Amino acid sequence: MENNCARCGRKVRPDANWVRVHLWGRNAAFEWGCFIALLKAHGPGAAEQAAGPGDGHAPRASAVVKAERESIK
Repeated sequence: MENNCARCGRKVRPDANWVRVHLWGRNAAFEWGCFIALLKAHGPGAAEQAAGPGDGHAPRASAVVKAERESIK
């Protein structure tokens, strides 16, 4: 898990309310309040931008399988 909130940069506590966003092969963790504020202020496209730059294409199947294996560990 990424340890910092993608919006505010503070450490995400495992015992707090948080959400991990997985978009186009990239992950971002948000404190729940930051995620809601981001969606209200900038819409759903902002979450995709916060997850990291992408090329606009779906990831290759091998990249998805590798990411799933890493997230299980």
